[in-house]
Amino acid sequence: YQCSQHDHLIDVESGKVVEFCDPRINEIIRTACELNNFIPHYHSLYIYGEFKDSKR
Repeated sequence: YQCSQHDHLIDVESGKVVEFCDPRINEIIRTACELNNFIPHYHSLYIYGEFKDSKR
């Protein structure tokens, strides 16, 4: 993806962090801000969980 903003998946067991970019997230933020007459400065998205293939 060609994004200026990226987001994070964080494995709570291993601490592994994967950065990802999905333009749909920026579109959702843009729409929400427009509907609420809000000017965004920045956003951060951290999703905590575990990868399905993680060994415990």
